[in-house]
Amino acid sequence: MDIDGRVEGSIHLRGHVRVTERGQLTGPMTVTSLTALGRVVGDVWATDSVHVGETGRVVGDVRAARISLDDGGLLDGTIDMDVELPAGLLEAP
Repeated sequence: MDIDGRVEGSIHLRGHVRVTERGQLTGPMTVTSLTALGRVVGDVWATDSVHVGETGRVVGDVRAARISLDDGGLLDGTIDMDVELPAGLLEAP
């Protein structure tokens, strides 16, 4: 789904959401993946990935297995990468 205008409200979608450079989305979302080239305000939970392009702005908490951010992109919130770390990685030597 491409968002090329202004949308307010929550989105729950099994699929990819792309917010274009002219797009503005306000509200929480649960999606398979997100590409933010425009403005997103709200918490994002993606079962696969979130990508913030160089013109993208995400204001809210993001939870996804994979997160990428291009130079110039902005993410203002917390990041939770839902991955399992190898055993012993966080233990002091």
